[in-house]
Amino acid sequence: MPEKTLPLRWRQAALRLEGTLRELTGQAPERLDQATISTCYPSRRWVAAWRVSVVFSDGGTRRVDVVATAAFPTVPVRTALVDHPDFMTWPHVESDGILCLLPNMAEYDPDDPSAVAANLLHRSVRLIEELLEGSIIERDFREEFLTYWAYKAHLKGTDFYSLVAPAPPSRLVQVWRGKGLEVVGEDAASLAQWVRRRFGDNVDTRTEV
Repeated sequence: MPEKTLPLRWRQAALRLEGTLRELTGQAPERLDQATISTCYPSRRWVAAWRVSVVFSDGGTRRVDVVATAAFPTVPVRTALVDHPDFMTWPHVESDGILCLLPNMAEYDPDDPSAVAANLLHRSVRLIEELLEGSIIERDFREEFLTYWAYKAHLKGTDFYSLVAPAPPSRLVQVWRGKGLEVVGEDAASLAQWVRRRFGDNVDTRTEV
């Protein structure tokens, strides 16, 4: 959507946001064109994006996008890690790099969208630093296990079945993938038995942890 077709309030808020990003990062944020936005985020409806570079504690420089819809500033911006690892390597990072920083019902100030954006950028940098350090990765994947597993299964276009008893303790499980299914079981033997009963003896029953 061309910016000139957006409401005056949107354009004024976008200019203030750009100024805030410049002040926060000490650099002129790169304004992405629509072709780049569509390439980076094909399933999203962002109408604008600003890209900044951040140097992290590991010495690496990573690009972070601040993205907005046509409903901005009523709907706050989001942030994305452009240089992200493969999906499911880090929690809170979606497949296109969008960062999940706040719960869906989080409150924000629609009258000060630049302050909201500044807060989200700070949260983004802090989250990425924690992910680089590593201690929160296993913990957060465990806490949101079903959510992340559903994401992974959905992206693969598979149906998910669990043969695992939903009871303590925490433990390693086995996974079998095939025939459009992803099946989790307590051990390889029980999984192999389930697969043979469903698909016959000629099916590959190899599993992985």
